[in-house]
Amino acid sequence: MVANCTFAKDIWQRISIATATPQLQQTATFRSINAWWRSIAPFALANADALQTAIYTIWNIWKERCRRVFENKSLTSTQLVDIIQQDVAAYKMALNTD
Repeated sequence: MVANCTFAKDIWQRISIATATPQLQQTATFRSINAWWRSIAPFALANADALQTAIYTIWNIWKERCRRVFENKSLTSTQLVDIIQQDVAAYKMALNTD
């Protein structure tokens, strides 16, 4: 669900463009979450910003799925990408120790 469905692929494409991290774009279809993670892990683990973006993207795709299933509500992909970017910015602000 976080990598293979059409909506998720759209989110990954949009977030990769918005954050200038094309390595996060999902173009392949994966047989398991493990295979998917192995495809992005080398880049994400070497780049703290990409790792946080990947984590918040996964989390928000899951939350969107729950919103659709349990609340019968949905966000557009543009709205969801905005939320992901806000979450990452809030995380970075929380880490700022200046």
